[in-house]
Amino acid sequence: MENMEIILEDFPKVELDKLVYNELEVSSSEVKSSHFYDHNSGSDIKFYQIKSFSDVLSPIGTGNVYLKQLEIGSQLNDVMIIFSFNEDVGGVTFNFSENELYEGKSLEVRQKVKKH
Repeated sequence: MENMEIILEDFPKVELDKLVYNELEVSSSEVKSSHFYDHNSGSDIKFYQIKSFSDVLSPIGTGNVYLKQLEIGSQLNDVMIIFSFNEDVGGVTFNFSENELYEGKSLEVRQKVKKH
């Protein structure tokens, strides 16, 4: 079993809350585990404690969220999202099993994955 990654590079930090809550619709009920370091309080925090990702990852910061499932055009199970940011931009990496792309009926699979 191999893992696949989708990487968003040079992602604007000010757009993180919109990405996580509005676009991906990540909720606390989907989170298996998470870890962030809050520079303001000087302590480790969990996903459910975050009010603003741009605040928590400022001035710089990293963190991760392990999800039961995530919908990004098709449903993926057991997805790790890794956040790594400098002052203004950073990377958001989605890591999941390659097998997630091949599950389903044959027509669904062909629509998910187009091999050349």
